[in-house]
Amino acid sequence: MLWRRLAALALIATGAFAEEEATELRQLNEDNFKASIAHGAWLVEHFSPRCWHCKAFAPTWKDLAIKNAYHEQLSGFHMAQVNCLAQGDLCDSNNVRGYPSLMLYADGKEVGEYKDDRAYPLLDAWIESKALAYSRGESLGANDTDSEGRQPDQLNRPNHEGKVVEVDEAGLEALKTNGPVCKKLRPIYEKLAATYKGALNVAAVNCDDHPILCKRNGVQGYPTIKLFQHGEVKVFEKHRTLPLMTSFLDEEVKSVPMKKMTNEDFEGIIADDDLFFVYLTSYSTSLEEVEQVERAVKSLGLKVPVYKTNDPLFYKNQSIAMPPPTSSLLAFASHEPHHVGAVALPAKDEDLEHFVHRNSYPNYFDLSGDNYNTFFLSENHPLVVLGAVRDGAEGEKDRVEMVKMARAWKKGGRHSEQRIIFVSAIASSWQKWLRKMVGVQPADIPTIVAIDTKGRKFYDRKIEDIRVRLTGADAFSILEGIHKGYLKSQDVGSALEWGSRSGTLMLFEAGQWSAAHPFLATLSALAVVVALVLGLARCLGGRARGARGTYVNEKGGQRLD
Repeated sequence: MLWRRLAALALIATGAFAEEEATELRQLNEDNFKASIAHGAWLVEHFSPRCWHCKAFAPTWKDLAIKNAYHEQLSGFHMAQVNCLAQGDLCDSNNVRGYPSLMLYADGKEVGEYKDDRAYPLLDAWIESKALAYSRGESLGANDTDSEGRQPDQLNRPNHEGKVVEVDEAGLEALKTNGPVCKKLRPIYEKLAATYKGALNVAAVNCDDHPILCKRNGVQGYPTIKLFQHGEVKVFEKHRTLPLMTSFLDEEVKSVPMKKMTNEDFEGIIADDDLFFVYLTSYSTSLEEVEQVERAVKSLGLKVPVYKTNDPLFYKNQSIAMPPPTSSLLAFASHEPHHVGAVALPAKDEDLEHFVHRNSYPNYFDLSGDNYNTFFLSENHPLVVLGAVRDGAEGEKDRVEMVKMARAWKKGGRHSEQRIIFVSAIASSWQKWLRKMVGVQPADIPTIVAIDTKGRKFYDRKIEDIRVRLTGADAFSILEGIHKGYLKSQDVGSALEWGSRSGTLMLFEAGQWSAAHPFLATLSALAVVVALVLGLARCLGGRARGARGTYVNEKGGQRLD
């Protein structure tokens, strides 16, 4: 046994030494210099083997090259050397005036030179900052911008500032090639632009200044709101409220570019988005793989955001190996900072599409009058894991437990063709409904009931004939029992009782519709009043008064009552 341990230790040590010896410092020359630095960021040491300072710096450079080798695959940041004794003409053309000279290049252009102290900690921190900046598409130096001073990532990303852009004809045509566009007049929907930052261009056209442009685009009244997408135009004709406009865009926009994300963006994304995906890329990610992911997430439209990143800080905070062994797509839910699912890439198209579909819907909700129909009268007929929770602080603990169950099921639950969702209902607010529909009494709370909305059945007891408690273990147990078919079900309350709750909730929907369409709501109310008056008049018109106060029928005969 001792011999085996010593042998294993020897193998580990040998492997470590072999790995270090196998790391060769990349050398550039006249033949490969331009082709090498044309793609990616490159920190190049120009040195002379006769230089004393170069000899003293050599161990530091080697350690830095070994430590930061992972950036080549993850960030596209490379380290290399040029021997100026052998490549004098190349060093002259690179304006090298002393040794060692550390020159930084980005995509074929010189963007700066490191002139500070060459101590390991300082230079390592500088390399990390430049690798991070390059991975984010940020400037590496004064020379790393376009003619207008914009950084590379700002050139192609739709609505990168989250603001409405005032455009003319040329500007509108330019935006059409850079993602979907919503064209409108004042008032500016700044909130709409902020909502779709990085995903959707929001442009404003002043028709007083550009009447020909507005006429050419069929503008006949103000404000006119149009969506331009893939050569097609759709007019928004509903009441101009932010919820209705976002609903329109979520339904109509079919192709949205993945938004680039940094580690600093992540906290805000978690706070804002209940569901989202993150595509982890690297400098070596292939175009074919990117296109495969774009096809898989295309159906999401604007409903579920998709971000992409190769930010080293994000990898570090998510405890992902660097360099990553493979690209991957992560799913996040319930405003939690840790992903609930992941798929390694490349993957089969059907596997990737199934992963996206499974994680594109939230699986936890708080029951309310607004969403009741979504769960219990939906055509999709989900299996609802209903948690009857308590009030106050105890109820908040119950809800937290329900959220944990939902996350655990999304991450590792059994695949089911029937959608499974977790819903919390405050028992005091839903007491009568809980008692009539699924037999939950006040003494049973907190508890869980699994409701099969398709079969109008519910399950509230485990195989041991014990009522299900509000715990993750019991929730998973009852779901497994339903799948295997060994649990006894009970019928949900009658169809009349099932629909009665829905009928009362129609008032909520009517109120929402009236707020969105005040003019139509007024007309509808008047129509109802007129119909009632006419109906009443017709009813009374068929009954004439008799001579002595008695009623007679249409033929003149006296009624017996």
